[in-house]
Amino acid sequence: MSFGRNNSLQVLEPIPDGRSIFATLAQMADLVVVEDVDLDSDQLCSHLREHNLTELAASDATDHVRMQSANLFCITNRQHGGQLSGKRLW
Repeated sequence: MSFGRNNSLQVLEPIPDGRSIFATLAQMADLVVVEDVDLDSDQLCSHLREHNLTELAASDATDHVRMQSANLFCITNRQHGGQLSGKRLW
């Protein structure tokens, strides 16, 4: 899923059924990778908390891959959380 520069935080909006896009994607894939210039770790954690997504694990891999132009987050089901790269957020 791709969003325009000014609309990148739309990724935090619920999808039409009211669920988080991250929860939906994590059910379809083992790993969800989010690269975004506007989304930060506090916003991501707030979103996960608001949607009570305790079944997910998330990490900030920005420094791990030496990203300079955007933030890089990894989201997965909690059972795979131990395999996430970067700083564990959730």
